[in-house]
Amino acid sequence: MGRIAGQKHGRKQLSEMSHRQLEIRADREFSYFIRLRDSDENGYVKCCTCNNYELWKYVDCGHYVKRDRNSTRYDEKNCAGQCKYCNGNSGGKGEKVKHKEYIDKTYGEGTSKILTEKGQEICIRKKIDYIAIILHYRLKVKELKEQKGIK
Repeated sequence: MGRIAGQKHGRKQLSEMSHRQLEIRADREFSYFIRLRDSDENGYVKCCTCNNYELWKYVDCGHYVKRDRNSTRYDEKNCAGQCKYCNGNSGGKGEKVKHKEYIDKTYGEGTSKILTEKGQEICIRKKIDYIAIILHYRLKVKELKEQKGIK
């Protein structure tokens, strides 16, 4: 079976993907960026809420304002490397409070409040918006990997 025109090795080109497929790909590229940004020179990330260290590949991109809020979904200040345990429990065990403290300490007092307010805004993205996000973060991920010597 040969390749379909416009495809590389069975993968769809971005322009051929559905809106949902592009959103998933944008989430993945953004997550790679956040986790690499927050990693040290050895690729380890300190969880923003419990301070445990794990390799960047095994932590989550934790969102302070939940990901269903499109206006803050790709806001770099809203996200930080977070262990899977804390990210999965952030609604009930105080991790949300710790995440808030982390944001305000890192970006300045009141940043969490600004993000919470921004999260209430309506944001509708088109396919072209997701493509731009994907390409932007692919480049940033490539740069970070080269800068940190991470494969």
